[in-house]
Amino acid sequence: MKKMYLAVACLLLTPLNANAGDGHAHGPDGSHISNAFQSAGGGKVISLSAEAEENLEIKTETITPRPIAPIHTLYGRITADPRRVEQITAPFSGKVEKIFVLPGSFVARNEELVRVIPLQVGSTPLVLKAKQGGYVTDLNVSPGHIFEPTENLLTVNDLEVVLFEGDLFDLSNANKIKTSHSCEVHTKRFPGKHFACQIETVDATLKGNPPGGHVHARLVNQDGGLKPGMTGEIHLAFGAQQLKLTVPEVAVLGKFEKTFVYLKNNGAYERVFVRLGESYGDDMEVLEGLSPGDMVVTRGHYQLQYAQSDTEHTGHHHEASHHEATHTHSHEDEHSHAEERSSADEDTDQHSHDSHRHSHDEAHDHHDHEDHQH
Repeated sequence: MKKMYLAVACLLLTPLNANAGDGHAHGPDGSHISNAFQSAGGGKVISLSAEAEENLEIKTETITPRPIAPIHTLYGRITADPRRVEQITAPFSGKVEKIFVLPGSFVARNEELVRVIPLQVGSTPLVLKAKQGGYVTDLNVSPGHIFEPTENLLTVNDLEVVLFEGDLFDLSNANKIKTSHSCEVHTKRFPGKHFACQIETVDATLKGNPPGGHVHARLVNQDGGLKPGMTGEIHLAFGAQQLKLTVPEVAVLGKFEKTFVYLKNNGAYERVFVRLGESYGDDMEVLEGLSPGDMVVTRGHYQLQYAQSDTEHTGHHHEASHHEATHTHSHEDEHSHAEERSSADEDTDQHSHDSHRHSHDEAHDHHDHEDHQH
């Protein structure tokens, strides 16, 4: 009986977990997300105090439609600007004595490249230097190599400015593309980055297989990351402008087709999934999910994913207090029940003892009565 009482007491004192399973959720990309992140998804909102907003350094921007020309995409590659290519030659026939540079290395203007010896008897060696800064390519010689005056020994490419050569197969658009038009280049090497460019030439001459023309755009290669041979695409905007709703690219989180932004409305933040279209500079076209006048978070939104809502925090606190009160009440009730059971046990034992003593006295009286008769 006492074991049964103890089992019941354990059940009463054990808090029940209303959330079955592992208690976790997963984000748009299948990764594990925290409970705080769940509070921002599925239409739920996060309410933050002014102090919390300041700590997260949250910034927002109101989105509105703006006139944008349709985007046309051409595929192509990065090439060196032939106007910024230096071929290193010697004004005589000679032999390469020593090479000071390696392919791919960067050289400064007037830096020594190669030392050569003229084949004419009595001539002194000559050191060939770079006339411009750039990267060494097409190193065609080695020590001991005999060369002619017209032979290119090596090449120095100034890659501070490069070209993107786009393939133009639809020649009907050739007359719509104008020089000096702004454009954007995206490369496979840097998939999340766009490079501003400017159209320099439109060559509609049919050549190649299949035949087509080419568009050449000029790019300033500030960090030197763009190298000849990299493939990518160029985005050209031309034609009649249309009103398009765009969102700053920095406001977008997630990846692939599971992208989302945070909206601010009356001090609360809600995670909203969006479907995006073309890229327009630092902005992305919004196809679904947002409306004009929406206020999107452009800074602090990554940290916002893991922020705990003030209302949720208070609710959890109240729930914990209620659980503690229930736990205390259950504990006191169990203690009271235990005392009642203890008192009942004592009464039962006392009753049993009194009955036993009464039976013993009756037996003793009966024995005395028989002795008296005898």
